[in-house]
Amino acid sequence: MTGMPGSYLEVRNLLILYLSLPVTTATSERSFSKKHI
Repeated sequence: MTGMPGSYLEVRNLLILYLSLPVTTATSERSFSKKHI
């Protein structure tokens, strides 16, 4: 039970990263297309 919070935080951070990755790529693609046009 002692190592539970740490692993939970790691998993949570990974999940947040995994979820925020497509958003950042989409926004960068949008800005790139805006600059391209």
